[in-house]
Amino acid sequence: MTPFLLALMIWPFGGVKAADFVGTYRCEGSSPSGKTYQATLEIVQRPRFVLLRWGCSNSAYVLGVGMVRDDQLVVGNSTDGIGSLAIYDRQHDGIGGIWIIVGDDRIFTETCTRGPLPVLTPPTSV
Repeated sequence: MTPFLLALMIWPFGGVKAADFVGTYRCEGSSPSGKTYQATLEIVQRPRFVLLRWGCSNSAYVLGVGMVRDDQLVVGNSTDGIGSLAIYDRQHDGIGGIWIIVGDDRIFTETCTRGPLPVLTPPTSV
């Protein structure tokens, strides 16, 4: 486990409960390639943190770990050995956030609407 993820796991909780973020979401965001993506997101409560699982039609699942601090959900994950950090705020119908990738100066956005998970169509070509 990386020191970054370990630090997230022991970071103390803030005023908002992690359970306020738990659920299923439909997400849309901006990607490093400049394209808009759609994904599903599941957030599951654990005793001191939450687990997150994003699913996109063009990739495998991405797993993350997060904790609530000062009414925000702070999340770390790694895809293909490259780490990222996201910060989400609660919104009236879901959550919205920004995220960064290690080694990239750009900031990306993601908006997730609470609700049942849609069925994503797998890509027809690689």
